[in-house]
Order: sequence, then C-alpha cells, then structure tokens
Amino acid sequence: MNVEETSLAGRVARYAALADPVRLRIMDLLTLGDAAPVELQTELGISSSLLAHHLNLLEREAMLIRTRSEADRRRTYLRLAPAAFDGLIPTPTLGVRRVVFVCTGNSARSQLAAALWHDASDVPVASAGTHPSDAIEPGALAAAERHGLTLRASRPRALPDVAEADDFLVTVCDTAHEELAGGGPAALVGPGPGARRDRCRVRCRVRGHRLPNPKPRTPANHDEGMTTMPHEHERHASITIDQEAALATSAERLTREFAGTFGRETIDRSLHASYADLAARATVPNYLPLLTEKFARQRLRALAKVDGLQVDGKPTVLFLCVHNAGRSQMALGFFQHHAGEHAVGWSGGSEPGERINPVAVEVMAERGIDIAGEYPKPWTDEVVRAADVVITMGCGDACPIFPGKRYEEWTLPDPAGWTPEGVRPVRDEIERRVLSLLAELSVPTRS
Repeated sequence: MNVEETSLAGRVARYAALADPVRLRIMDLLTLGDAAPVELQTELGISSSLLAHHLNLLEREAMLIRTRSEADRRRTYLRLAPAAFDGLIPTPTLGVRRVVFVCTGNSARSQLAAALWHDASDVPVASAGTHPSDAIEPGALAAAERHGLTLRASRPRALPDVAEADDFLVTVCDTAHEELAGGGPAALVGPGPGARRDRCRVRCRVRGHRLPNPKPRTPANHDEGMTTMPHEHERHASITIDQEAALATSAERLTREFAGTFGRETIDRSLHASYADLAARATVPNYLPLLTEKFARQRLRALAKVDGLQVDGKPTVLFLCVHNAGRSQMALGFFQHHAGEHAVGWSGGSEPGERINPVAVEVMAERGIDIAGEYPKPWTDEVVRAADVVITMGCGDACPIFPGKRYEEWTLPDPAGWTPEGVRPVRDEIERRVLSLLAELSVPTRS
C-alpha cells in the first residue's frame, strides 16, 4: 500500500509540474534535443529569473538534467532526464529527409557522430564543418577503428557544400552551435524546415534522438575526446606567431599550476576559448596573451570548484554589470582590497566593453586601489556556477540566473561618460555595500 501511495504521489507531482504552459513548452522543446537556458529564454520570451523558477521546479521532480558540453565544457545545456517521462511525453517525430552533424572542422566529432548514427538509424546521415580542416584528425580515425565504426567521408567538407534545405542540422560542438545560432554558415543552407529548425537553435546529440537500446555510458572527464581537436578556437581568432608562443608559455604555467586537477588538453581548450572571447573586442592586441591567461585561470579555478576538485572554503562573489567596465570593476576592487585572501571575487559583463572606464580607474586610485590592470570580460557558466553570491548591477534579464544561488541586485546608475565628481558618490555607495556584504558573509576585513 505504501508503494502504491508513493507511486501515485510521484505521478501527481510530475503532472503538477507539467500543468503550466511554460513548463510544458520547455518539455516540448527538449524532446527535439538539448538546449541552453538562454536559448529557451529566447524561444519562450520570458525573463531569466522566471525561466530559472520553471527549470527549478522541473529539476526538483527529476524531469530534466543539466550538463556541460562534453568536450568544450564552456556551456551548460538542458536535456530530458532518462526514462523520467515514460508515457507522459510522446516520442518526437522529426520527419526529416537527412540528418547532418556539424562541428567546426568536420575532422572528429561530427565524423564520429555520423558514423554512430549510420549504425543505429535508417535515416540518412552526413557531416560537415563550419570551417573544415584539411584532413580528418588521426585521433578520430583511431577512435573509429577501436569501436568498429566506418567514417562516412574521406575528408572534411564545408557545411554549404553538404547541407540542403530539408536537412536537420545537429551541432556537436559549442563553437559551431554558437556560429549557426548567430546566422553564420547556417544562412547558406537556404530556406526550408531544416534550416528553420537550426535557426531556432535546436541542439541535440545522437542519444537525444532516443535510438533503440542505447549502450550505457560512463561519465565524461575533462580530457576525454579533447585530443582530437585541441585548437578549434584558433579558427575564430587571428593569432600571430608571437601570440601563439605566448599562449604556449601560458599553457605551461597553467599546466604546472593545475597539475593533478586538469590535463594539458583542458588547459589548451580553456586558453583558446578565452582568447576567442577576448579577441573580438580587444583594442590592444599586444596584451591579449596576458589577459587570456588571467581569464583562463579564473575559468579553470571556477570549473575546479564546480566539480569539487578544489575546495578551499572561501566564499566566492561574482559582480556583474553590462559592460564590466565601471560598476562591477569598482565593486571587485573594493572587495579584493577589503577581503584580501579571506574571500574570492570575480567580475563579468553581459556585453563587455573595450576597456575599463578611465574615470572609474581615476576615482578608485584616489582610494589607493589600482584597477587599471583589469579588463572587461564576459561571464561564463562555470564562473556563475562557482559563485556563492552573484551581485548584479543593471544587466537585467541578460544576467545569468541559476537555481540555488544567492542573488542581489544593486541598483546603481551607470557612470559611463560621467565626470569624476559624478562618479565619486557611486564609488562610495559601492564600497558601503561591499563592506556590508562582507559582514553578512562573516569575512574579516582589513583594518
């Protein structure tokens, strides 16, 4: 009797979780494949905080799970929980002529995905790259041989040369996914259901199509599969020989620093991803390798904390604003000055600017705090997830919202373009709030 009551209560809870149009629509979208939270937010047209509320309810009932992209590990995606909806959600019918797996170079992951699909489904399959490499990676060829797979193409091919209007495009790396969602090579596919689905940012893996009798899969580690495409981000940011040498030196330093935590492949990926994120808006390219190393170090520390690989017990606070050029940088400066080694502070922006506001640098220097060496940078999923407290300053719905985090909105005017006289009151209010936050966190401050 107890078992029956427990089963009935569980079913009622799951039906209750679905008894909302937004949550039901989320489940409908996830039947097509994995999706990032920001993609669901765009599709649904709701605020990030409201989306977080719905996702939290669905996660509580074990209806969906979050996972980081398995190779790039830069983004978080949502997918339906395995076997959680038997009998509740219909099996998706794609109704497409052909599936095309897409990655950047079409030299490893998309080739292997197409081979796996060919062995498991009668639906025709192909693969392509947004920026195809010269040849298939030796690591991919070796992996295919080990698993008895036959790669479907003898060389990498460009997406416009492969895709047709009715194809269903499936991205298998973050960079290709972001590029297609942004209207890159996907626009060359032409009109039609397949192209429309991709522009709606549908993302899935082979297992997302519910193939019959899937094989059990062990959890991915940070280095698994990374040796096949270690320089994927190089194709999206021009790197000079001197900068490449500087990044190699940075990789050596980070490899020593994170020995026993991350392998060289993970560190290389973090460096090149960080370089690509910063290069698009850099105004002084000579400093890019140094800033890239700092950014990669922050992301690796965050990732280590999220995965429980490095735990020091120090509270971590993330300060976010739009451009990461004024308010959040002043807050970080005060936080690091007053907390010292007793806490960890980071900052980021939803739309990072090109440089730190020089007036913010000037008024902080008046207080003996130098923020001239800081730089605008985007927030990343691992950084937000590693933070214990997230302080937002005017970035609104663009700021990331994850369940289980402490969030505070500091309503402060944006001092961009202001004189020092106008910025000083904002600076002083930020310091007051930082000191109050440190007291709430029981973090000792410098006298």
